[in-house]
Amino acid sequence: MKPHIPITAWIPIAALAGIAANAPQSLAQTASATYNGVTYQVTSREDSYPKNNQEAPWLGDQAMAEALAKAFTTQLGTGSGRRKAFPSSGTNNGPSFIYEIVPSGNASLADAKGWEWSTLYNQAVQEGHSVNPFTGRTRSSASVYGATIEFAILVNSFPTASSITPSGNTTSGNGNNLSSNLGGTLLPQFEGGTLTIDQQGATFQQDFTLDNSTTNAIDANGNNGAFNGVISNAANALQGGIGLINSALGTNNTITLTNINSFTGPTTIGERVVLALRDGGSISESSAIEIKRGGRLNIDYRANSAFADKETRLQNVSGLGDLQPNTPIEVAITQDSTFDGRIQGIANIRKTGGSTWTLTSNQNSLRGSSHGNFSIESGKVALTGSLGAGSVTVSPGAELETGSASVITGDLINLGTLSISPGVAVGTLTIDGNFGQLSQGRLNIEVDGSNSDLLLLKGASRAIALGGELNISNVPGTTITSGKSYTAIRVPAGTQGGEASLNTTFGVIGSSGYNFVRETDPEFSKLDGGQAQPCDPGDPASCTELRFGWIQLAPPKKDTGASKGAKTPEALPTSLKTGKQTISKVKQTGGAITTASAGNSKLNNRTCAANTGSNAGCKQINKEGSGLTSSNNNSVMIAKQIDAGSSSVQAAVVQGISGGKPIISQSGVQTGYTTSQIKQAKVTPDFVEVSSEIFPISTRQQLNQALHSISAEPYASMQSVALEAMEQFRANTLALTSGTKAISIIAEEMVCTTAGNVEPGADGAQQPQPDCKPRTVKKLTPWSLLIDGTNTQATLNGTNDLASLDYNIFSSSYGLQYDFNRNWSAGAAFGYGRANLYNYEYADVRIDSSTYSGAAWGIYRPSESWKFTALAGYMNLQYESDRNINLGGLNRTASANWSGNGFTAALAAEYDWVISSDKTSRSAVRIKPNTFFSYALHNQGAFSETGADSLNLALNSHTADSLIYGIGFQIETPIITGKSSRLIPRLSLGYEYDFNGDSNEEHQLTASFAEVPALGSIDVLGQNRGANALDVGLSLEYETSETLSLYAGVGGAFWSNGNELSYGGGLKLRW
Repeated sequence: MKPHIPITAWIPIAALAGIAANAPQSLAQTASATYNGVTYQVTSREDSYPKNNQEAPWLGDQAMAEALAKAFTTQLGTGSGRRKAFPSSGTNNGPSFIYEIVPSGNASLADAKGWEWSTLYNQAVQEGHSVNPFTGRTRSSASVYGATIEFAILVNSFPTASSITPSGNTTSGNGNNLSSNLGGTLLPQFEGGTLTIDQQGATFQQDFTLDNSTTNAIDANGNNGAFNGVISNAANALQGGIGLINSALGTNNTITLTNINSFTGPTTIGERVVLALRDGGSISESSAIEIKRGGRLNIDYRANSAFADKETRLQNVSGLGDLQPNTPIEVAITQDSTFDGRIQGIANIRKTGGSTWTLTSNQNSLRGSSHGNFSIESGKVALTGSLGAGSVTVSPGAELETGSASVITGDLINLGTLSISPGVAVGTLTIDGNFGQLSQGRLNIEVDGSNSDLLLLKGASRAIALGGELNISNVPGTTITSGKSYTAIRVPAGTQGGEASLNTTFGVIGSSGYNFVRETDPEFSKLDGGQAQPCDPGDPASCTELRFGWIQLAPPKKDTGASKGAKTPEALPTSLKTGKQTISKVKQTGGAITTASAGNSKLNNRTCAANTGSNAGCKQINKEGSGLTSSNNNSVMIAKQIDAGSSSVQAAVVQGISGGKPIISQSGVQTGYTTSQIKQAKVTPDFVEVSSEIFPISTRQQLNQALHSISAEPYASMQSVALEAMEQFRANTLALTSGTKAISIIAEEMVCTTAGNVEPGADGAQQPQPDCKPRTVKKLTPWSLLIDGTNTQATLNGTNDLASLDYNIFSSSYGLQYDFNRNWSAGAAFGYGRANLYNYEYADVRIDSSTYSGAAWGIYRPSESWKFTALAGYMNLQYESDRNINLGGLNRTASANWSGNGFTAALAAEYDWVISSDKTSRSAVRIKPNTFFSYALHNQGAFSETGADSLNLALNSHTADSLIYGIGFQIETPIITGKSSRLIPRLSLGYEYDFNGDSNEEHQLTASFAEVPALGSIDVLGQNRGANALDVGLSLEYETSETLSLYAGVGGAFWSNGNELSYGGGLKLRW
């Protein structure tokens, strides 16, 4: 914004006329002036007849030139352009004059830009000066261009009024930002500077504006001051804010506001500053108020009866100072704000706005000569400190959260939601007054492993009314302790009171795996090892505590016969000793987790409805799933193990074991258990963390998904993959020797027959005799090089609620065979490959292995048609695995490395049936029936995972084997492509039966938790391929010559529980 120009000195009208009359009429008059380091040439000329461009006489002197130079600089800024000052606009009956103000050495007259003198006139009027710049003008023919100009003009000093900018600050600027300069050289316009009050007790009537600078400030400077005008946003500012500071040390000073201020930016009240709102003064539009330590905001309209009961509004109050409401205030919290200072006053406070206002001081009080009330009408108040008031009211839809040891002095009326120390640790809310919760109200109580939140009423002649709901849940990151009694409310003897509808809010385990009992229930006496004292509802005077607890349930035994449908979940004893006794008992039956994950859903719904009061909600959380979200024997065994460990910890608490350090969860929450209890329970602190993450799982389906992610089932299923990798190596190696992937090992040669004797060398080395009769004979080529590569992609379908999975087997074989004669051959091969399990249905698991194989075989050909093969092989498997576990707030990866060894053997027979008429033809069609027996054995050593703490698994060593019988046939239809080449398509069909394919023992591992060995081991079943398989294969072989053969093929195996697709190729070279 351009500053106003206060006009302080004026030249008489007559003097101007005299100057004009005495000036030479034929020349322009010019004067030179320097201002702010810039030299200006000031010239006058007539502008009425621009076509003549006639020059006008000079109408001023040096003082006038200097004044115009100052005006040029102040109004329009320094620059290279010309400016024109118009004393008046031209008319037909008289000329106007232009004062050209040109920085020396600049552009021509044509570049000049106009600046009307009326600008100065208007601003002078606004400053309060009496100015008559124009009284009339005439053109006198007696004096050429000697018109009489009547206007006032600045002649000497031309002072500049500036906004409150940083350049005017008293410490870092030119010192113009003093309150005493207001109305002179200082404008009431904040543009990032600090207004310093230099007058004690001064009152300022100006209206002030604030731009959106963050450094706008008023400095009390050791003085008190009152501002009666309006402080508003500047026209171009979105939000103008202000800071109140006091640069004078050792003194507190008051800045008073008495008007309704409309600025919308933040307000900051600094140290040693008291902002006093008086006579209805307000800062209700200020978006946020921060009261710094040592600062104070005092609202008190009582001295002016017109405003004595008026309520003012504050927004988003925060800071460390004092808030002193002595007349009513509304505190609107539209963004979460924390006030660590004190509330000290006697008036009512209404908290509005949908966000949270956190109050941390233990010295908040609205009690004094009269008591102010504190009402929460919307949003939330987090009272981590304490509060005194006539009454504290929580309206419907609003919420009050208290800290671990908050105290409210006064009555508390809850129509909304009251939560005691939520989400962090259990706490106590002490009310030195009466407590009333009506039907709309809800009291939230949290528990951990050892304690619960407590609402404690104290004082004489108290009353309590418990309507609405009392809801119990666990502190996040903790779990409840079954068999222990908890106390939620305690009142003094003689307190008059009522009863609430008490429910629990837990996930599927807490709602369906435990029976919730009250102090008035007969089962309550089973708690605390049978020492809990129930309350007689017929004697209310003896019931000064609202107490509760849980009894853990195990799934009912399977229903049989006439008792079908009559069974109910079994209540586990509450007096078991921690450690071995509890673990042994609960591992057999299971507990709350087992019941919630695999129990009868109808019975679980019944338990849940009794605990929570919500039939519809219970049906949803107990809804059974399928596959990943359903239970199987493996997940049930995991649930029993975790139940056993958790129950052992709970038993330690019930037995009263104490001492040691508190167990803190990874999120920083106290679990309620100690190191001594954990030690006696024979588990680890991390196991407590795991069980605490399992406990709040919402639904049965999610719980089963979590249990599957912990199970060792993937390792058990990998046994099938390892056995198949060995079978693949066996099959590919046998195929190298069978002729299905290679040319015949017998070549043909031309010889002569003379007089019945065979004479070799008919190829030209020896010329045939005249009576030579050529014929062909078979000749051995003893050495063969065999190379084969095959890749298999497969899927195992889950059966009996086991997980489906995919696996991949790559196998490469490199063999050498030697033919001793037409009947006997022997060979050996080695191989490298990969066998990998992935896409495991129930968890994010991958198991990879590298395989190193070797085999030897022998071939016997008793005739042209029959061939028998025997093979023995060995495989070493180097495994690595990653098992990602996402469980509640846990995200862990369990990794392992281990090795396995495999052995395989096979016997195979093949018959070569030539069905073409010319049985010696190279294009003869052949059918080759075949059959075989194969045996494979896989043994892996014991190993343990790392990286997942108490969820690391330890796997015992294991041996799995398979015995397969196969039968099938192959058809080949050669196509002659050259003298020594041919193309051989082949189709093969086969059937296999694995005698151990459906045997559980072959795919069942023994696993335990590596870091919690006291929980023992369990047997874990993996998915198998099934017993039956149909094999189909297509291959194409190309004999390029009698010594080299190339082939490629594709095939599929359709097992009972899965499918395989294989493709590969290779070559055979003989010499």
